[in-house]
Amino acid sequence: MKTYIKIIQVFLFLSVLVSCSDDELTALSDLTDATWTVSEGNNQTTNTGGIDYIKAVGEYISFIDLSQNALTHQWEIDEENKYLKTGFNAKDSLPLFINSSLGTITKDKAAHVLFLKSGINEVTITNTFKDSVNFFGKDIIPSVKKGDVYEITRTWKVDVYANLEPEFKISNQAGTELYNSISGLMPTDGIIEIEAGEYLTYQDISTVGRANENLWRVTASNEKTAQSKETVNFTFFKIGEFSAGSLNLKRTGDLPAGSETREIPITVKVIQSSQPFTIASTGVTRAASNKLSFNVSGELKNFTGEEANFNVSVVNPNGFNGNIAVTNAAISSTNTTTIELTLAGDIYNTDEVKVSYTPGNIQSVDNRTLESFTDEVVEFTGGNILNYDHFSFESMGNEWFLQNAAQWSFSSSFANSGSSSLSFSVANKASMGANAKVQSTGNTDFKVAAGDYTYSLYIYIDASSDLSKLVTNFSGPWNPQSWDLTGVEKGKWVKLSKVITLADYDNTSAGKLIFQVNKSDIVTEGATIYVDDISLVPVEVRP
Repeated sequence: MKTYIKIIQVFLFLSVLVSCSDDELTALSDLTDATWTVSEGNNQTTNTGGIDYIKAVGEYISFIDLSQNALTHQWEIDEENKYLKTGFNAKDSLPLFINSSLGTITKDKAAHVLFLKSGINEVTITNTFKDSVNFFGKDIIPSVKKGDVYEITRTWKVDVYANLEPEFKISNQAGTELYNSISGLMPTDGIIEIEAGEYLTYQDISTVGRANENLWRVTASNEKTAQSKETVNFTFFKIGEFSAGSLNLKRTGDLPAGSETREIPITVKVIQSSQPFTIASTGVTRAASNKLSFNVSGELKNFTGEEANFNVSVVNPNGFNGNIAVTNAAISSTNTTTIELTLAGDIYNTDEVKVSYTPGNIQSVDNRTLESFTDEVVEFTGGNILNYDHFSFESMGNEWFLQNAAQWSFSSSFANSGSSSLSFSVANKASMGANAKVQSTGNTDFKVAAGDYTYSLYIYIDASSDLSKLVTNFSGPWNPQSWDLTGVEKGKWVKLSKVITLADYDNTSAGKLIFQVNKSDIVTEGATIYVDDISLVPVEVRP
């Protein structure tokens, strides 16, 4: 049916032409029109300083003039960019099609522009007509009368991204710069020498190509890789000489795609450490009910038969007081700087557990012997039944109702962990009521079973503030708790903990947690505090 319609339209058009006089046909042939098209699509904005298109160096755009009855016509491009001959396709090597006979101006109807200059590039069309014309796009571009002709000009701005050029510098632990790919700084013989257990700081100093992602690969290091990091530390434990690694830059998303990898042309020489081989400052933690773990200050050699050199003493308020044997001591399967101890029995978070070690045959890969340690207190981590995002305020959403929003708020720039915390601040306590509250909502799913819990929170009291007490209440069932702040150190995050007993939650109402600051507890004129990382850990009773 469409074919018949088109045929009818053609015959109608021909009949109009046949019926026209010679003068009328001449008038039709004198019609003027300014229009053009671009291979990237019609970005029909006028030249207002905005960017019309983005490209990478080595890519092209075709601009085609479709104007009717122009007196003169020309395209103009920036120096360094080139016009291409016809006959190419996108998979061809475009430099082979450069039209070397043309400079920056061509009078051809089509301008296939190869962009070789990074930054903002301009492509301009200039046509003249005997009559006034307008370009009708998103905006109207009028012609301007110059002498006896009308001139119309359109300039496209193309933001051209340079080829990616990875650049980097490396510094030692003391902060001394040892290598810089831009300045040409190079260590003697191209070798950086460090002791086992030391780190080197790698910094991405790339400026060309506008990458939005990077990937470091340093396979000889303990960390191996790092992604989207401008500055990163890589630690080396194994003795020997190794490649310093590589840096890959990428452009992704809405930017012109690009990827470039550059090897770092130096060697890292790792020698034996002059430092003692010791337990790390992070201490000993419980990894499972019958397993302990701790880090050491270097990468470990494989070892066996060290169980008898460890002593694990346990004291519990229920009267238990004794040692629990270590049945296996081994290197962690996931971290070669971690030792795991399997015990003959379980330990509980109500226990006080201490670990000691007598030197044996545990050595680092650079042949240092692990030094003794005595009565390292085991830290019990994990077990928190509360949702981290909700009770560490990371989501900052509808999980909390700011009943007194003039005083309570969320901070997205200050936290004990993560990026957010809960904040109370009042410049003058006279401006507030008797108290100010914030409470969790049903979205926190605060349903706590009956039992004993270690209830903890982190608090930061501003150095200029003097607040004697913070009140928290569990609702459903009701259980108020008062936190004495008079002896809490100011100007740092401090963990507060207590053991509490909670009755079973009420299914008929949503349980919630309430924070409250009373005006009477603010000693100074005003006060500012931050709260973060609330936890409830079930108390484990030793049988």
